[in-house]
Amino acid sequence: MLSFKHTTFRYEPYPLGRTTQIFDDDLYQKLTNNFPSQQLFVPMNYAKSNKLTLSELYNPHQYHSFIKSHQLWETFYNYIKGPFINQTLTMLKEFNIDIWVPSWSKLRPRFEFSMMNANTGGISPHTDSPNKIITLVISMIKSGEWDKSYGGGLDILKPIDHKLNYNFINKYLTYKDVEKIDTFEFIPNQCVIFIKTFNSWHSVGPMTGPDSVMRKTLTINIEYGPNN
Repeated sequence: MLSFKHTTFRYEPYPLGRTTQIFDDDLYQKLTNNFPSQQLFVPMNYAKSNKLTLSELYNPHQYHSFIKSHQLWETFYNYIKGPFINQTLTMLKEFNIDIWVPSWSKLRPRFEFSMMNANTGGISPHTDSPNKIITLVISMIKSGEWDKSYGGGLDILKPIDHKLNYNFINKYLTYKDVEKIDTFEFIPNQCVIFIKTFNSWHSVGPMTGPDSVMRKTLTINIEYGPNN
């Protein structure tokens, strides 16, 4: 269901990919039209952000109920639990990125619905938790729904103090502690691909849009560890 045809990678300061038209246009429109309502989401309290989430880990009963009641999302769920991992690893090899883990059988895929308020929303600088091997963040906004003046892009960072660069266990920093290297603008039907490293520093925001607008994303994680 995902297409990596329009993918490019950068390798400094860590491997980071960008895919446009990650979904077929018709499929993307159907998925965004059927994105879960905000009432189903719960705060992601552990992260230094105002992120709301709906996932297998946060509000799981509502998550599975929503999936089962929407055939298209159920098809996507089965795809993520099925061929997605092999497809993604094959794509990464084409970009000279080999992922190594002690046991391939312990790779677990899952996806979550996420949203953040466009007014001052954001996620503080971090590198992702150690069990996350690969993360894909897909924009889930309709055409014309988001203005670039709101911000919301994904910032690629490095710490101002080089002693803080090594951060495999995922300690958070403040925005004033980091230098922005580049930004992937938040645009529809785009996927940003993270490879977890000791220095995969990134953040979102703080945004400057209206209260009435939400930054909606679909986050897919390939994690290492036992089934949840």
